[in-house]
Amino acid sequence: MLVKKIWRTLPLRYRGKILGKVKSTSLGQRALRLAGSGVYSKEVLDSGLVFIHVPKVAGTSVVKGLYGIDGIGHFTAEEVCKGLGRRRKEIELIALTRCPWERAISIYEFVKGGGTDKVPFINSAGFKIPNTFQEFAQNFLKEYTEDQLSDVFKTQCNFICDSRNQLIVDKIFKLTELDKMKVYAEQKLQEDINIPFSNKTVRRKKMWDYYNDEKTIVGIENFYSRDIKKFGYERPF
Repeated sequence: MLVKKIWRTLPLRYRGKILGKVKSTSLGQRALRLAGSGVYSKEVLDSGLVFIHVPKVAGTSVVKGLYGIDGIGHFTAEEVCKGLGRRRKEIELIALTRCPWERAISIYEFVKGGGTDKVPFINSAGFKIPNTFQEFAQNFLKEYTEDQLSDVFKTQCNFICDSRNQLIVDKIFKLTELDKMKVYAEQKLQEDINIPFSNKTVRRKKMWDYYNDEKTIVGIENFYSRDIKKFGYERPF
């Protein structure tokens, strides 16, 4: 198929950029299926286990470990279910969640630094990224709604829950349970897997240096309240 042949000629770094920019339209989903890319690649579908890649939750490393490929794009479980159609019954969806306070730091450092070498942050909406994490928590996240922001900023619930905030993935693990997820995946795939940490955002300070006042803590808690309540997270400090 011509679309698939063209896709395979593209360098991996360009495939990643394209996957990151494809939106959840029926046309975008169809294009990915035709190209056999992203969550619809042969490596992913043949495994019978689809990993929902929530931004800044070690997803790049997990995808590499599970499928041996560099990326599958940030698609919600709802989008993937629609794209799979009848095949959804044959495939299990899994996901990782992360402590919202830690994830917020990773998100901020990622966008502030323009992303990483492998995955650049493309600020297509032209947001002015605050100079400090405190401004980010207290003002930036208060100024915008989740729908107005790029995927990287969005709640984890946005990716693994439906519009009623009900889980639609078959199994979730916390990032602190990565070893358990690895064992679970190995049992499902019936093979050993190795999860190398890649695309890791560098934290410039210790956690309490980011959360050095109550307003900053509350700012993060207000924006990511769905994640805190849904996945039972508590303040880590």
